[in-house]
Amino acid sequence: MLAASLLKPILKFIKIHEVAIMIALGFLLVVSVALTMVGKNWWQEIRRPSIDQQAASTVKQIDDQLYEVQSGDCLWTIAQAQLGSGFKWAEIYQANRSVIGRNPNLLYPQTRLRLPNQAPSLIQ
Repeated sequence: MLAASLLKPILKFIKIHEVAIMIALGFLLVVSVALTMVGKNWWQEIRRPSIDQQAASTVKQIDDQLYEVQSGDCLWTIAQAQLGSGFKWAEIYQANRSVIGRNPNLLYPQTRLRLPNQAPSLIQ
């Protein structure tokens, strides 16, 4: 009897404040998810849609050494169109790291990229 008389007010207190507790837990969940997303810079990591061959053929090359990024471009398609192989995207990234920044997937239209030499000259 004594345990039941002590337990009854505690259960009543918890029942009254159940809504406040649930709101607080929900708020903490939303805040923790938001902080996790902001910490990972999720908006910069969104993949761009792949560019098709027709769009790749309409790339804009300023001269032999510079390329102007168009909307929808990625380093793979630029390397494929300008250097002959998409696997050479890392060469473009290394040559333009100061312009592109830490994320090679994040290119802005109208950015001018320096293209590495397309083929080394042969000494005869």
